[in-house]
Amino acid sequence: MDVSRCEGEGIEDDLVMRDFTIDAFAWHKDRGIIDVSGGVNDLKNKVIRAISEENLLSDPLRMLRAYRIAAEIGGVIEPETEKMIKRFSHMITYSAWERITEELFRLLNIPLSHLYLKMATETGVFNRIIPEIKDTDYAISMLRDVEMFIMSLRAIAKQSLGSGIASGLKSLAMTFSSGIPYYSIIKLSILLEELSSEVNTITRRLRLSNRWRKLIHKAVTSIGELEKYLRGESETIDLFLYFNKIGETNNAVIIITVAKLYHNRSLEYKKERLYPLLQKYDAYLERAKGLPIISGHEIIQTLGIPEGPRIGSILKKINDSYLIGEVNTREEAIDYLKTHF
Repeated sequence: MDVSRCEGEGIEDDLVMRDFTIDAFAWHKDRGIIDVSGGVNDLKNKVIRAISEENLLSDPLRMLRAYRIAAEIGGVIEPETEKMIKRFSHMITYSAWERITEELFRLLNIPLSHLYLKMATETGVFNRIIPEIKDTDYAISMLRDVEMFIMSLRAIAKQSLGSGIASGLKSLAMTFSSGIPYYSIIKLSILLEELSSEVNTITRRLRLSNRWRKLIHKAVTSIGELEKYLRGESETIDLFLYFNKIGETNNAVIIITVAKLYHNRSLEYKKERLYPLLQKYDAYLERAKGLPIISGHEIIQTLGIPEGPRIGSILKKINDSYLIGEVNTREEAIDYLKTHF
């Protein structure tokens, strides 16, 4: 509901300056519904229709917003509006990148965003935002698989009681508190999966924070290792050390990799492959609660060495030893220090 002051001489003048007809009707306590552009009927039919070309181009971000609103209501873009968007798609980048990214993430956070992102590629809007994606059909098909898998997590969760994967499922379903939904980060990661060498350039252009840029880069560059393990092509990976290495990227990497490998398989098949992985992930999450097993200060005191980069290297080796079960207590960690360093 918009409660801002009217633009123009009256409510009708204000309404005809809006972006889409479904945003261009109002209610008056005496006059009832004021609809100057057929917005009530368009809303009923879930049609996104631009009021005018001039209005659409007065803020080019509206071209991307059209797909986000359509996705939110499960609607369609009216043909003439779609033609306008296609004709002026190059203007989308006239908008501030911060606004583009916010609108893109709002779209990606919708469960079936792949359907509307595909439409946005057909008119050229999405291609202007991330032109590095050459095979958009492949990227969006991978996004579809991830979205289908995320939806299937609910069904898997209902059958997971007593299976030792509750913490892993809860972790997969989490969102971070920074304002950007975690699922949107996952989805952007899968769209960029084939562009590991260009990820940093793209995420800088999107004005993402350093934290999100690092997370996406780590996710994109870590998927292949887990994929090889799940395919049985690599038996050398220790999952505890792998999970610890990629840190908060775990959720994105697990979801993307499992979705890629098992997207067209039955729920039972997914469970057979996913449960062992999540059981291991649950065990890792529980084990990781004990980290760090000792502090950097204790290393300095025990070994009598000065502060410096070597402390971090030693701490990592001890923590890794704890994760794989070579040491289990602080006392064992101290003994490990004395015998190995």
